[in-house]
Amino acid sequence: MQRKTFNVFVTGFGPFPKDDSEQFEDNASHEVTKLLPSRLAAGSASNPSAVEINILNPTAGEGQYVKVEYGYIRDYCRRLHGETTDSGDGQGVDLYLHIGMAYGWEFVSVERCAYKQGMTSSWAKNGKGRKGYYVLPDNAGRTVEDLGPCPWDGVPIGLAPMVDVDGVVEGARALVGAKELFEGRKGIEIKQHPEAGTYCCGFIYYESLAHRWSKGREANVLFCHVPGQTDAGSLERARDGIVAVIAATVNQMVTKGEGKA
Repeated sequence: MQRKTFNVFVTGFGPFPKDDSEQFEDNASHEVTKLLPSRLAAGSASNPSAVEINILNPTAGEGQYVKVEYGYIRDYCRRLHGETTDSGDGQGVDLYLHIGMAYGWEFVSVERCAYKQGMTSSWAKNGKGRKGYYVLPDNAGRTVEDLGPCPWDGVPIGLAPMVDVDGVVEGARALVGAKELFEGRKGIEIKQHPEAGTYCCGFIYYESLAHRWSKGREANVLFCHVPGQTDAGSLERARDGIVAVIAATVNQMVTKGEGKA
């Protein structure tokens, strides 16, 4: 039986350190979640799929964001994946989308993968010569090394989502392009990006994917970065980009059969 609804669970982050003396008090990812619609009608300009998309958005409320703290994120993902269920009757979660902010970027990214704590690389920009992932202090001044042993023994060091990221990007670009033509204003660019990074963005992506992997379930998790600008116009463009990514991802999953009961 063809599913009629598809549930997408979205999260955004709160404040985090800009440098040793300043903070980003308004995280664009949280501000964007405030602007998301609660549903996208099937077969609409915003949703080409045959299913209605429900956007579950509990972190959009004031102060309800995911804290930029490694310990909080680990506990949050444990609770999230312990309390939510896979959908099959329209009641569970079909897709988890975590959103973060990338200061200086002017596009929405769809991230290909995330890495486990202990990962080192020659390509990741980690700041101040630090080696390893998740060792940049969080908003509480702590690193992943303060959390104790890694709980993910036996889980691959790199994890990726089940969806075809290139296909998602292509579909999202088409939706943004159609909106541009209809409204006569420039939309935001959508790009693929190789990984979610060495800070809390990469950390929540890996933690969320690891819960799915460890339970033998499909990797129905995705991560996007939005630009850091928080003026109204920038946030609306970023919102439109995220809506396009959600719709394109759901369309791909439904088309491939993951949206069937």
